[in-house]
Amino acid sequence: MYCHFPGSVGYGRVCPQQGHGCIFDLSTVHPLLKFFVIIINADDFGLTYSVNRAIIDVFKAGNLTSATLLVNMPGLEDAVELAKINPHLAIGLHFCITEGKPLSNCSSLIDEQGNFYTRCILAKRIIQRQVDGCDIEKELVAQLEKFKSFAIPLSHIDSHQHIHMIPFIYKNMLFTLQSEKLPVRIVDPAHIGLSLITKRPVKFLKQLVRRHFSKKFKRFFNGKINDKLASIHDLENVEVTAETYYQLVNQVEPEDVVELMVHPYILGDDVFKLYDNQIDSKITFLRKCKIEYEQLTQGKIFDESTYELMTYENI
Repeated sequence: MYCHFPGSVGYGRVCPQQGHGCIFDLSTVHPLLKFFVIIINADDFGLTYSVNRAIIDVFKAGNLTSATLLVNMPGLEDAVELAKINPHLAIGLHFCITEGKPLSNCSSLIDEQGNFYTRCILAKRIIQRQVDGCDIEKELVAQLEKFKSFAIPLSHIDSHQHIHMIPFIYKNMLFTLQSEKLPVRIVDPAHIGLSLITKRPVKFLKQLVRRHFSKKFKRFFNGKINDKLASIHDLENVEVTAETYYQLVNQVEPEDVVELMVHPYILGDDVFKLYDNQIDSKITFLRKCKIEYEQLTQGKIFDESTYELMTYENI
């Protein structure tokens, strides 16, 4: 359980000695002691059988609080069964309009083969005013209805490849998000390292854009959101250890709710089959996902005396 500290915009813990629902008194906390509030969410639940198994393994290792479900990908039915077997894993919707096929009639979002355009092509079509905003809303509603048909509690919503952070897209999602009263992930980077300017300039620019778009999103959306987002995919290399996750989370202010976004993958044949025509462009991402799975299944990473693990439902 979580609650606001008196006079603070941050989050506190329920005092275990005084019982359910009481406010943790800041005056009793040592000024140098920090508590970090973390949501650990695995994207791409439902992508394939192998990825589903990886996500559940990480959850059982104690390093996951939620996962977001792709309802238009091959591993959907398997993921739904796993979600029902593991009811303590919160499940959200991983809204997807950049991969796979749609669940609605949204002609401005798909190519001649009936597949969603890639993120790059979709962004260009938005700039060229070739995307009907109603198609975005229709597909969002269709994916939400598909999710609800499984009778699984819906914890929150995010999107595949952060596509919901594009202003044109989130403006066409807002009515449904507000109506459903759904918590939403925002993609405000936990830290934008200046070293990226020379080492990964494109990534540096993306991070700046995401921070700008996050500020705009906050102005439009009045529901529950995280404060920051952290991920190993923002790092400069693939050398990842348990210490890496501490460093990512410790870059934020203790009063912030940070989502640690993870992509644990077992690289089964189903993953390579799915991305057979894109393997050259995907290989760096897939390697990081494999490393992330290996690290997150070695034992619980975060010490509960300093790090509070939660879900979007608790915000």
